[in-house]
Amino acid sequence: MKSTSVQPTRARVKGFADRIATGYYWNKEKSSYKGFPPQDCPEGEGDYQEILNELIWFEFMPKGKD
Repeated sequence: MKSTSVQPTRARVKGFADRIATGYYWNKEKSSYKGFPPQDCPEGEGDYQEILNELIWFEFMPKGKD
């Protein structure tokens, strides 16, 4: 998982800017989608890391016998 980054800025620093998805929202007045660049969200990083760590732990946790 060397190419995984929690924040877009870190992905850009690693040279993966071309792999970052563009976000879109619907503009009602123009009836079209408007793209916007990904934003860093450090306040949500801790929660994301906690969830990711738990998912990884469950994936590699020894399976019980049925």
